Amino acid sequence: MLVNLLDNAIDHIGVEKTIKIDMKSIKNYFLLTIANSVNNRTVDENGNLIQTEEVKHGYGLKTIQAIVDTNAGNIRYEEKNHIFMVTLLFS
Repeated sequence: MLVNLLDNAIDHIGVEKTIKIDMKSIKNYFLLTIANSVNNRTVDENGNLIQTEEVKHGYGLKTIQAIVDTNAGNIRYEEKNHIFMVTLLFS
C-alpha cells in the first residue's frame, strides 16, 4: 500500500519536487498522510480525484481503497496550493 502511494506521488510530482510522509499511531488507529507537489488540479470540490489522460490504470488506488475498507478505515484526498494529500485512517 505504501509503495503504491509513493509510486503515485513520484509519478505525479510537480515542479517543486516535494514529497512528505507522515505516519502516526493514535490509540487503535494508524494514520498515514502522503503529500506531494503537483502542477495541475487533482481533486474536485467534492474531494474526488480528477482523472487525466496521464493516469495509467488506477489499480493501485482501487487496491488501497479495498485495504482501507477491509480495515474499517477511510481515505481522503485533498489539494491546496499545488500540494496533493492522501490521508488514510484505519485500524
